[in-house]
Amino acid sequence: MNKEKLHNEIIDLLKIHLQITDVHGPVIKHETFGWDSIKHLMLCFALEDKYNVSFTKEELAEINSSEIAAEIVFSKVQGNE
Repeated sequence: MNKEKLHNEIIDLLKIHLQITDVHGPVIKHETFGWDSIKHLMLCFALEDKYNVSFTKEELAEINSSEIAAEIVFSKVQGNE
């Protein structure tokens, strides 16, 4: 899987969980209405389930955009192959 495809899949997941439709570029936590602490955990758990990965506490805190989520997930998926 390439990082761009993964990023697009993560944006699709964010759109579903945050109920947003109009996305142009990366989704950023502090710029996205509804991305609160509870939605954040739900998103992280959804990513863990979808890609069969686990995040550390530090990674959970680091994920504040679709791009960073893609980078972290990509590194974990690449490590599992």
